[in-house]
Amino acid sequence: MVKTKIPSPSQIALRQSLLKRVIFLSLYLAISTSIITAVAGYVMAGRLLRERTLNHLSILASIRKDALEEVLRSEREAVAHIAARGDIRVATSAVAAERAAQDALQDLRDVQGEAPSGITIFDRSGRVLGSAGLPIDSPSTIITATHVLPVIREGRWEGNVVFSMLPGGRVLATHNEIKSLLPLFFNVSSLGVSADITLAVRGNLGKITFIHGGQENAIAEEWTIAEAAERFPGVRALSAALLGSEGIGEEEKSSGEDVYVAYRTLPMFKGALSISLHRKEALMGLEVLSGFLAAINAFILGSATVFSVLLARRVTRGLHHLAKKVRKLAPGHWTFPRTIQTGDEVELLDAVVADLTLRLRDTFISMEDEIAVRTSDLQKQFTQDRAILETIEHGVILFNAAGKITGANPAAERLLCVRSGSLQNKSIVESLPLRTHRKTFVGSSHPIAHCLDKHQRFHQRPDTHLCVIRGDGTLLPVLLVVSPLLEKGKCTGGIAVFQDVTEERQLDYMKSEFISLASHQLRTPLSSILWYIELLADKKATKLTSEQRSYVREMQTSAERMTGLIDALLQVSRLEGGGIRANQKSVDLRQFLQSIAEESKELAKERGVAITFHSSGRSVKLKTDATLLSVVMQNILSNAVKYSKIGGQIVISLEARRGCAEIIVEDSGIGIPDREQQHLFQKLFRADNVHKVDATGSGLGLYISRMVMGTLGGSISLKSRENKGTVVTVRLPMKKGK
Repeated sequence: MVKTKIPSPSQIALRQSLLKRVIFLSLYLAISTSIITAVAGYVMAGRLLRERTLNHLSILASIRKDALEEVLRSEREAVAHIAARGDIRVATSAVAAERAAQDALQDLRDVQGEAPSGITIFDRSGRVLGSAGLPIDSPSTIITATHVLPVIREGRWEGNVVFSMLPGGRVLATHNEIKSLLPLFFNVSSLGVSADITLAVRGNLGKITFIHGGQENAIAEEWTIAEAAERFPGVRALSAALLGSEGIGEEEKSSGEDVYVAYRTLPMFKGALSISLHRKEALMGLEVLSGFLAAINAFILGSATVFSVLLARRVTRGLHHLAKKVRKLAPGHWTFPRTIQTGDEVELLDAVVADLTLRLRDTFISMEDEIAVRTSDLQKQFTQDRAILETIEHGVILFNAAGKITGANPAAERLLCVRSGSLQNKSIVESLPLRTHRKTFVGSSHPIAHCLDKHQRFHQRPDTHLCVIRGDGTLLPVLLVVSPLLEKGKCTGGIAVFQDVTEERQLDYMKSEFISLASHQLRTPLSSILWYIELLADKKATKLTSEQRSYVREMQTSAERMTGLIDALLQVSRLEGGGIRANQKSVDLRQFLQSIAEESKELAKERGVAITFHSSGRSVKLKTDATLLSVVMQNILSNAVKYSKIGGQIVISLEARRGCAEIIVEDSGIGIPDREQQHLFQKLFRADNVHKVDATGSGLGLYISRMVMGTLGGSISLKSRENKGTVVTVRLPMKKGK
């Protein structure tokens, strides 16, 4: 287990103090509030100032429109009054028209005091019949109704001409001065220096007369809309007003400056007017406001800084004092006096730490006693375990996940003939080389390497003879067990335990030699006995009674059983001694199993058992020894037939999967008890329940089958349920023949 080193409080470097954090947060809150307030105030003030300016422009434009229309309305009424005079209506000659015009002008001056500056009467063709006062130019268009036109002379607006229809197609025109109107109409100085008022009147050839100026002179110029847009503010608004629209808005001049503009239509004048003001001048008050807001924000930030520093120091003073008291806590020094009386959360924290200190003291004292007891127990257990490891005769080696030796007991070093301590940090695979039947385990085939790779326990089978190559080059027969050490599913290493089985191996070898020698010695006389029994059983050669012949048959059956047992013992002897080698040839397993099934059907028929073979239909070819494989299959089928009930069924199936061929034999026999299945492949072992069915078995069939499968490079496994049946699976590697 990895231990984490915890630094002491005095070793901890503060990444950011609470004092700085409180100051920073307070300043951040003050700055954020100030900026949001300033921006919001600035935006709202700008919006209100814009609306106020536009409303002012709109009111002023309406006033100027009403004033001008009142003047034009008075002029139209005046010309209508003159046109209604009798002498004017009947003056068709030049003399009469001249006299009528002069009389009308004089009468107006005598009665009203203010009168038109000129009166002119035109005939149907537009020629002057008579005039009085200032001359008036003839109309450029046909007059069909009362019409007002501005008088432009030398680029100045000097007045208005009002045309009115007379009987006989004649036209009456009056000239009216506007000097008294100019001071009132063009005075927009109350708005600002950049304020401007402009009149637009439709002219000839698609041009428009633009009138602008001051209180004394009104300059008049003819331009198209595109040309005027480069010279006058609010031209787009004027063009909209000429089309009949009225309103307020904001537009950009050709110079890039923005202007606020209010525009109105002038129906009597067939024109429009606009009043504009530069946006920069209209919003000039915002600059003063922004300076005021900046000063207020500076004051707020300064105050917030002082306040945050004072607040942070007040908060952290108690915490620093608390930290000093906590640093003094240690085993043997558990005093923690209550010294903070702030009445806030810091005092609560001081109380909690004081209570925690008392509980830590009690826990520490209790743990000290428990640790002392456990340490004593562990020391005793360690001494006992160490004594066991040093005195046992079994070799024990510990290794880590990388396969490096981390410890070995004296027995392991003695059995491997190495110096004490020389195994430390060496490779376990190299330090524990294994051999079996002249085959050396190298690389991943080594049991320990397999244990580390697959995280599986290795337990040497009794029929596997392993030897360790010792440091002096000699071979030591051993019984090996390797177990992985797992922690949360991860392999952290393992332990290998091996035992010297030299005496057991010698005894087993002597037993095998005796069985082999006895079998050979018994085979010859037993063959002679069988030959004589066959002569006695021959009805033509001997004359025996029926009772005597039954005795002879019993003798023959016993002799044949004895011959089978001797053959099995000889096979075991040859397999254990390595005298049998596989003769690998290409074999079609489908055809092979069909022939095996046919051979076994006669025996199965005698026992009332049916044998069937199932295959996918495809041929499965591989290299193996057909003779040795037939020994395995005959042993398996013999057991299946022997231990199946009358009417039972045996199914042989063949499958090719995952690079190997699987032969599965399934029967519905008496099965094998669970407690005895682990011993099935041991030599001379027979389950308890089979004695009731067949007392003549040798207990060598499955033992021989496993050894043969090891020789063929395959495996054999078995699953069984008592009184339900048994399934035997034989696996062979798929090495296809040429």
